[in-house]
Amino acid sequence: MKKTSMQRQLERNFDSAELVGNVHVGRHGVAKRNANGVGSMDILDDEKLLGNGNTTVTNLYEHGNRSSSLIKARGYTAANTFIYHSPMDRTKKTAIAVALGRKNTAGLFGAKPRLVSDLESELAQEHLEDIRVVKQKDLGYDKIKLNVEAFKKGEAYYFEEWAGNPNSSQLDGVEVTPYNHMIGMGDEMLLRIYNEVRNGRPDGVVISHGTIAEAIHMAALNSTNPDTRENMRRMGGGYSMEDSSVINFYQVEKSGYTGLVATIRRETKNGEPVEGEEVIIRLGRVKDDLQYRIKKGIYKSQSEDTERMAEQAFAI
Repeated sequence: MKKTSMQRQLERNFDSAELVGNVHVGRHGVAKRNANGVGSMDILDDEKLLGNGNTTVTNLYEHGNRSSSLIKARGYTAANTFIYHSPMDRTKKTAIAVALGRKNTAGLFGAKPRLVSDLESELAQEHLEDIRVVKQKDLGYDKIKLNVEAFKKGEAYYFEEWAGNPNSSQLDGVEVTPYNHMIGMGDEMLLRIYNEVRNGRPDGVVISHGTIAEAIHMAALNSTNPDTRENMRRMGGGYSMEDSSVINFYQVEKSGYTGLVATIRRETKNGEPVEGEEVIIRLGRVKDDLQYRIKKGIYKSQSEDTERMAEQAFAI
């Protein structure tokens, strides 16, 4: 397997650095807009042909195939795989399409899926057996206050105003959930992903919605620099439908000491492949940040085991 520039950098600082975890994090595929212009219908639009002639289902499959460097190196095992999705079906179907694309790198899936029904076929379901699939409430909008009218000005405008003023509970004069709450959700998801990898599931797919998927990336960048506007630039802007990043985990060793180093890199932008900057995630700071936000009431998880998980997490 070709080494990444980050892997070569780590090898200069440690005796060895081996890729041991690879997790796809993204926004759901293309879906039709609701009649009011805000949000999406809860079904992938498999009728629309995109610029490359693919449906969104095929695109997602190909994104998964491209992002699966660990499977290409080690082969595929369902028991080593996990999927996180929001309570909405379009995120689950997106995760399935991506997961099938990642499996194909081991030659376990034939024709590329084009329709949502392909993701529900016996063949697809057979290939998904033994994968750990978890519906994560925190990846949905249920507990988030949004300014619906501001959303009509465009997602880019909304994200820039919301994330650019992370302590504010107002957006265009309407009460909203402060973006710092979203960073807390991102912190939690990063630790959950880390624990999956540590517990023997190094191949993962995490799918959410616009502004929520970005929060995971922003939390990762926040671990080294809390400047949200700068982090928005480093991230490459908001996530369009289908957009994603990749979190890599490297096992490093030096003088008998072994540990994990995590990184994040933008993988797709506006549905097209990009080579984003690969940035180290300071997981220890993520843990400390999550505990601080919970203690101060900035973030309240919908998951009962969050505080225990943060206490137990060990990371570089």
